Amino acid sequence: MKKAICLLLGLILLLGTAMADDGAIMLSGTEKRNIKVHDTGDNTVEPGTSPTTGESLSDLAAELTLPDTWGGMVKTGEYYPMLVQISNPDGGTGNHAPWFASYADIVYETLLNGKGETRMTMLFNNVLPEYVGPLRSIRTHHLGIQAEWNCPYLFHGMQDLYVKPLIDQLNKARPQTLYSVSKKYDGLLYNGNDGYGKNWKKDDRHFRVSVDLMATPNNAGYKLAEIQKEVAPVGWEFANHAYIFTDELPQGGDDASIITVDWNFDATKEENNSQLEYDPDTNTYYRYITKDPTMPVLYDELILENPVKTKKEHYFNFDISHGNPITFTNIIVQHVTIDWDGLGTQFIPAGKKNGSGNADYFMGGKHYAGVWKRSGVLERTIFYGPDGYEMPLLRGKTLIIMMDTKKDRNVSYYP
Repeated sequence: MKKAICLLLGLILLLGTAMADDGAIMLSGTEKRNIKVHDTGDNTVEPGTSPTTGESLSDLAAELTLPDTWGGMVKTGEYYPMLVQISNPDGGTGNHAPWFASYADIVYETLLNGKGETRMTMLFNNVLPEYVGPLRSIRTHHLGIQAEWNCPYLFHGMQDLYVKPLIDQLNKARPQTLYSVSKKYDGLLYNGNDGYGKNWKKDDRHFRVSVDLMATPNNAGYKLAEIQKEVAPVGWEFANHAYIFTDELPQGGDDASIITVDWNFDATKEENNSQLEYDPDTNTYYRYITKDPTMPVLYDELILENPVKTKKEHYFNFDISHGNPITFTNIIVQHVTIDWDGLGTQFIPAGKKNGSGNADYFMGGKHYAGVWKRSGVLERTIFYGPDGYEMPLLRGKTLIIMMDTKKDRNVSYYP
């Protein structure tokens, strides 16, 4: 199946201009959508059901064989989401592929800068792998994602100019729950640039892969399941961020079998452009990186096994191989406006502490047009369908593409 999809994508991309002129539908992030939204509160989830994917925890436990060193809601029954900031050079392919990322419940793809480079913010809850990475730095809009989940966030570095002032603002809104080097508490933000004296970094919980296997700076990792025991204030109640899940497709929608995501039309900077192909056999979308349009590369994960310490402190050698493809049941395109000033981003969301915009949904090979709304920086983003009610998602993993509403960026789809 995967080989057939690659061949199909290669043919489509070679015929790109013809296809664009004959059947491609471009999404609009700025058109007026006359959708009157119906305000909604928090969603409830049936016991034994994941609030992040809508799946049965007992079914997942029966399906998955997880090592003792792994954790997550499948094992404990406890809702404990954790965000991880993942690097994305070369589109996250080859030895830059993310580690054990097929177990992430929700993946946000966001811009790193105005040039069209992206990074992934991955949320793990159902399953916490032993290792996650490679970790990189955050911008203000990444902190905005953490603000609505209100859960531990692991990253490696941050852009001080804007991120630190925003952290101070959020610290005031949620006293003693975030991160500040001047405070005695660790809070919820875990920066790999902090010293190794931190409890959550001891015993090589934060480490690097040997530079012989992965080049710095894209080689930093965390022992996620182990760190979970050291993070978050005792008795912390995470934000209710449950989605509405369904087993049936919503009514309406139009056919959408292939989605193209173009972050940059400059041929020298297209490493993060991608296509998503719907597979009716699995009811999921496979993601491909299209840096070379004639040879799409499947987006998959790296498997790290058999760690061996090197002579350099906190560095390890691993047996590294490619694992599962990273697939999604739901694709959400959240159209946002990001203010770039050459130094970074000013965004929470749409450039302010609350916001709204267009949203497009892909599930079951169908496309639906809607809108999103976020009433405050500490509130969850609510995605509304064409009828103005919160959009139900199919049970499974979700990709949220936060697409900047600029002319040199584009999301299109083909029936």
